[in-house]
Amino acid sequence: MAMKSKPVKYGIKLWVAADAKTFHAYDTQVYTGKTDRARETNKSLWVVRGAVRHMYGTRRCVTADNFFTSCELANFLLTRNVTLVGTLRENKPEISSLFHSGKQ
Repeated sequence: MAMKSKPVKYGIKLWVAADAKTFHAYDTQVYTGKTDRARETNKSLWVVRGAVRHMYGTRRCVTADNFFTSCELANFLLTRNVTLVGTLRENKPEISSLFHSGKQ
């Protein structure tokens, strides 16, 4: 993967689901790039679904950063008896304008 803004321009991107206390990696996926020229949509949703499938039905919690967090993912995991904690970017279309800071 090319990262033009980084000191080391090329690297390998890994998606890892790990336990926060033990640092044990439960699932690792190597990002191999786009499969075709079309823009990838819901990549973060696909990655998290695959990485935490071992947790379905366990009543555990997934913590994710703003790239992975979405209302769609939270609802999907809730149907699998797993909860989600994460931050949402302000520009996500699923966030109501009432929640934007200073805008009512």
